[in-house]
Amino acid sequence: INELSNLKELSVSNNNLHYIPSSLALMQNLEVLNLDNNNISSFVIDCSNLKKLVILNLSSNQIKKLPASIKELKNL
Repeated sequence: INELSNLKELSVSNNNLHYIPSSLALMQNLEVLNLDNNNISSFVIDCSNLKKLVILNLSSNQIKKLPASIKELKNL
């Protein structure tokens, strides 16, 4: 993921993921992130660098709490 810093859209829906890699926070140009329909139970990455994010889809996971840094994403 570290080498995908210019990626604007990432969709990993329906992949049976159990966690979100912390390196995802380095994708500063990301505008769309689809993580729906996985088995993710926690969202603990610092997402304050994802300032260009306009769509974040976490539906159909087991996430109970979002990180405080999510409030810094003004475009969501």
